[in-house]
Order: sequence, then C-alpha cells, then structure tokens
Amino acid sequence: MNEKEAIEKLKKNCSQQEKCVYDAMKKLAEWDFSPSRARQITDELVKEKFIDNQRYAVSFANDKFRFQKWGKIKIAYQLKMKNIDEVDIRHALNEIDSDDYEITVRNELTKKRNTLKSDDKRSVKTKLIRFGQSRGYEFELVKREVDKMSG
Repeated sequence: MNEKEAIEKLKKNCSQQEKCVYDAMKKLAEWDFSPSRARQITDELVKEKFIDNQRYAVSFANDKFRFQKWGKIKIAYQLKMKNIDEVDIRHALNEIDSDDYEITVRNELTKKRNTLKSDDKRSVKTKLIRFGQSRGYEFELVKREVDKMSG
C-alpha cells in the first residue's frame, strides 16, 4: 500500500470511528511504514483534526462505561496503555456523570450478588468487593455500596 492510499484509508477509518495516535501508528506499522514516516502521517492527521486524543479518550471512556460497565480505574489504565496524556484521561473520566456512575456500580454489584450461592456474609462481601475492583471501580465506592447491601 502506498502512502496516499494509507492516508486515505486512515482518514476514512477516523471519520467512521474515533482513533488515537497510538491506533494510527499501530496500523501504519502493520502496513510496513517506518516509525518516522508513520509519525509524520499521524501528525498530519492530527493537524487536519481526523485524530484527536482528547476526543478519543472521551469517546472511549463513555463507551466502556456505558456498554461494558467498566470503572474509572480500568478505563484510565486502558487509556494509559494507548499513550493518552494524563490531562486527557482526567478530562474523559470527568465527563462520566457521577450519579450514573454510582447507580451503575450499585446495579452491577446487585446483579453479581444475585448470582452468588453462598449465604456467608463475609464470603459474599469479599467476592463482591473483588468483583467490583476487577471491573475497575474504586475500592472505597465498592466497599460503601457492599456495606449498604449487607445492611
């Protein structure tokens, strides 16, 4: 694939779904572009507003929260893995409505509680806390919700 085709293909992809610089660089590497040439191409796409890491971070955080029910810790970790700046990550996480977030944590923990067979309060509490943390929710929030559930 030549450079012009690669740029057009990336522009089309970026128009259909948010992409970050990391994703574009990875794709260009798959297409055998050198890292320096890939950087030049992504810089051009950023300048033309096809790629915007902050816009990507907000979209990613919103989608992962709404559809996969991920917590902020897991979302932040995944964004860091894509080399998104801390400022953009914080901005994206702040876009998640705090009331919706707490309701989601409560609902996810309640669903999980309904699947647990044990009646031992300590065991249930431990499993729920572990579950909440594995989904990327903050320990204090999970613990508070689990404490409310166990009365």
